[in-house]
Amino acid sequence: MNNNQKYTIPADVRGLIFDLDGTLLNSMPLHWLAWQASFRRYNVELDHAEFMTLAGKPIEKIAAHFIEKFQLENITNVKDIIDEKDRVVWDEIDKVEPIIPVVNVAKEYFGKIPMAVGTGADRRRAEHMLEASGLIHMFPVIVPAEDVQNHKPAPDTFLRCAELMGVDPKSCLVFEDAISGIKAAEAGGMKWIKVE
Repeated sequence: MNNNQKYTIPADVRGLIFDLDGTLLNSMPLHWLAWQASFRRYNVELDHAEFMTLAGKPIEKIAAHFIEKFQLENITNVKDIIDEKDRVVWDEIDKVEPIIPVVNVAKEYFGKIPMAVGTGADRRRAEHMLEASGLIHMFPVIVPAEDVQNHKPAPDTFLRCAELMGVDPKSCLVFEDAISGIKAAEAGGMKWIKVE
């Protein structure tokens, strides 16, 4: 992660949409740690590369994916896996740091153009993370997993953000770290910047 990165916003952009995990906040290492802990109880070691292909998907779908892959249906369930994962995340959430170059963009444009967060996290987790990082006041529009039927790479999350901001999707710029989120932005006809 390059904290000296500077992003240029095209003049025709009328709304900014930010993914949360791995884009506004450097929370992916914490999520990875938590997923490992939740499955290690069943003597399962997750593959980091495979985990990253699931980035941006709702927590229930990630849990179900690995339960099915490792044939744990008769041993555990989605709720138990999520509860354990949440316990680790909530215990460590205060240690999550903002991704400075992206947060600097949000600070620069706060109050000037509409901004939103479009995330695969549920509302409770998203709001808690934004509160813990002191950013929640900048984002009156938050579209979490439960607010849309089709998740990234479908464009629904970002299209809902645009709708709630009152901005034409073609005039929106999306900040994303995950391939599924970039595909979602493209499917919605939006510009995007990949955060690395």
